[in-house]
Amino acid sequence: MMFLLFLSFLSIKLGDIWEILIKQWEMTLWLTGVKLLLLPFLVYLLFKVTLGNMNNVLINVFSAQFFGPLEATLAAMYMIPFFMIIFPLKIYRQWRMNG
Repeated sequence: MMFLLFLSFLSIKLGDIWEILIKQWEMTLWLTGVKLLLLPFLVYLLFKVTLGNMNNVLINVFSAQFFGPLEATLAAMYMIPFFMIIFPLKIYRQWRMNG
């Protein structure tokens, strides 16, 4: 909706847009596919990882408060795959920034 509002302020003719879409149909199709297929999947993964880790931390705190140390340790073990993903990405980011 905001995109249409933004376009309404531009002085672009509809014929020009149509001409670009016809000439660049491969790029238009590719970008549409990325937006419709890949972007929702990436957002899904992002929310699943971040909200899943937050849930594990809350479970860990809850189990440490109301149960024994074994349950809290088990809840902490479920966070290991998350950190196995995050730490290599952080190292890679630092390597790219310094190198």
